[in-house]
Formats: sequence, structure tokens, C-alpha cells
Amino acid sequence: MMQASSVAPAASSLVADARVTGSTSSAARIVAGIVGFFLVLEFITRLELVPPVYLPRASTVLLRIVELLQDPQFLRHVGATLYAWCIALALATALGGSSAQVTAMQQPMPQSQSVQEYVETYFADEPVMIEIASCESHFTQFGKDGQVVKNPNSSAVGVFQIMSSIHSTFADHKLGLDIYTIQGNLAYAKYLYDQSGTAPWNASKSCWGKTKAAQTLALNK
Repeated sequence: MMQASSVAPAASSLVADARVTGSTSSAARIVAGIVGFFLVLEFITRLELVPPVYLPRASTVLLRIVELLQDPQFLRHVGATLYAWCIALALATALGGSSAQVTAMQQPMPQSQSVQEYVETYFADEPVMIEIASCESHFTQFGKDGQVVKNPNSSAVGVFQIMSSIHSTFADHKLGLDIYTIQGNLAYAKYLYDQSGTAPWNASKSCWGKTKAAQTLALNK
């Protein structure tokens, strides 16, 4: 029993030693490969097959890198650049995600559907928005002249009478939505509803506020 127990630790030690040796050998091969590549590159660049102004010697480049890594101003510039890239990436990710989410809300309108049917399908889960569309424009996006419906007393446009003077630029530049199209008008109305509920349409609340959908919504809050 004593012999068996002494053999086991010895075997484990041999395995551990083999792993260390293998790791060291791999690291040595990597270092040798890098050094070999550098020497080959140095040899080729010394031949000056390409003018040094375009392809300087490998040793010259290496020395310049070492010098720059010891320059505090250069390191600050590198840090500032990396920081700016991180901020830009974060903003692009955030805006891209928001834009993709809103763009996904732009459901194409089947040609066989009326505007009312399209609104009712689009806002099947938010029936109060159907009532708002009815009160705001009677489900009208375009007039008989083919132009988008506009409020004569304000900049409100489309099915949901969205104030273009306030929302058009943001909808277009930030969300990629054109509120002058029926798809964009409904998608931006959905965005407003998700952000602020029915508040953006309080001006017509005397019309839609008494509907069953509005009362149900008020009870569920």
C-alpha cells in the first residue's frame, strides 16, 4: 500500500512537469518564429528593393516604436484615440439598436387594406391608439389631391397629426422615419406612445378620452 501511494504523487509530478515543459517549448517556438520573421524582414528591407522612404528597414521601425512607447505625449494621444473610439462604438451601438427597433415597427401596408384597417391591425395591442387616429384624422393620411393631410392651424400631419415642426427632424435623423408616409407616421406614433403614453394627443382627449379603450387603459394603470 505504501508503494502504491508513493507512485501516484510521482506520476502526477511527471504529468505536471510534462505540461510545464510543453508550455515552455510552445512559448520558445513562438518567440523563435517572431525573431525569425523579423530577421527575414530585416534582410529583405536591407536589399532596398523598394526605396526606404516607402519601406524602411525593420530595425528602424522597431526602434521608432520603442521610442514612441517611451513618449508620454504619444501615449496620451493613443489613449485619447482609443477612448474616442469606445465612445463612438457605444453611441453607434445604442443608436443602431434604437433605429433597428423602430424600423422594425414599420410594417408595410397591404394594398388591399384601407388606412383604417391598417391602423387597426398595427395597433391591435394598443386599441386606444386606434381611437386617437379616428379622432385626429378620421384615419386619413393623404387628401384627395394625393398630398399628406395637414392641420391648417399647425404643422400637424398624417393619421396621427404629428407636429412636424417638433418631431420631423428627430424622427428622420435619429430614427430613420418619415412621418409624411403612413408607415413612418404610424411607427413614430408608436414610438411616442411607448415613450409618453397618450400624452402627445391630449389636445384631442375630449374626443377619444371617453372611449372604452381609453377607460380600460386608465383602469389598468
